[in-house]
Amino acid sequence: MFSRNNKKNIIRFAFIVLLFFLLIFFATQIGTNESMRNALIALGYPGFFLISFVSGFNVVVPLPAASLIPLFVEVGLNFWILVILATIGMALGDTVGYLAGFWGRSASKERDLPVFFQKLERKLSNYRFGTTLFVFLYGTFVPLPNEVIVIPLAYSGVAYHRIIIPLAIGNIFFNTAVGLGVTSLITIVG
Repeated sequence: MFSRNNKKNIIRFAFIVLLFFLLIFFATQIGTNESMRNALIALGYPGFFLISFVSGFNVVVPLPAASLIPLFVEVGLNFWILVILATIGMALGDTVGYLAGFWGRSASKERDLPVFFQKLERKLSNYRFGTTLFVFLYGTFVPLPNEVIVIPLAYSGVAYHRIIIPLAIGNIFFNTAVGLGVTSLITIVG
């Protein structure tokens, strides 16, 4: 009935939905559970930054760090500082993805680039502003790991700043929207 690939996608989607509902549950319980509060307080800004960095280069469990903002806000951390930390952490994680693509290209220099990347490279060189706009819009609206575009663009020879800067600006909007949206859901549920 379902192909093997579809089953994997369904399982991933179900896992993300489960994590989302667990997040809402924990956020509603954090006011009464002292051990959870203490754990989040102990993590503080450095712990949230580390979580953001790991989620910045995470294609296995694509749960954005921004969805954890309400938990940290609930224990007294500043929303906007968390948004900035999430953005910086994700940008550093995306840098790891960029380096993977860049080094992959360097390693394949001895051979011809695959046809897909040759075509992509030609298109990207013709539409520099379009590439930057695409990266910004992806970072702003697409809830998938940034490595989906960072690695192929780096492999195709797009400059670091043309990927990371628009992606980070888009991620500021994304992190703010997700953080505020999850906070609103928690307020409604709680």
